[in-house]
Amino acid sequence: TVASRLARCRCSSSLLRSITRQPRNLPISQLVLPNCLKRPRTPPPAMPSSFTPSEALKDETCAAFAGARTKDGWVCAWAHRRRGWGADLVVQRPTSRQEVLVARADSVGWPVFSPDGAELLVVVDNVLKLCDCEKGETETLYAPPDGEKLKGAPRWSDGAVFF
Repeated sequence: TVASRLARCRCSSSLLRSITRQPRNLPISQLVLPNCLKRPRTPPPAMPSSFTPSEALKDETCAAFAGARTKDGWVCAWAHRRRGWGADLVVQRPTSRQEVLVARADSVGWPVFSPDGAELLVVVDNVLKLCDCEKGETETLYAPPDGEKLKGAPRWSDGAVFF
């Protein structure tokens, strides 16, 4: 209590009188208290110096970003790469959270949206995939024969796909 703290401190009686002369309608935060009555402040816990956000994220990259304008807003897709994990194809629609359409692939190419933004084409692990952005489903459009690699990027043209 205040009285017990005052009894233990070396404050003079004049200091006690100055405290009691303060206006009674002052909020507690505006009262002037001597140092002996103040509670000692404890410093906030220190952050570990050996761990920083840049060190935590050094093995992660986001690449191959693409966006398309839809009637609801922008839909975005990108490849999220993590060392030792692989790459994820991530899509974010304007009305929902991020959704992983393809997980832990060895390689994810640049996504290419359809003109209306409802679908996208992407090369995942040397296979051409068609992804439905609304339903979150993927299907294989073309898988090259063994020993062949897909090079380049797919394109949309009048409802057809060119590679």
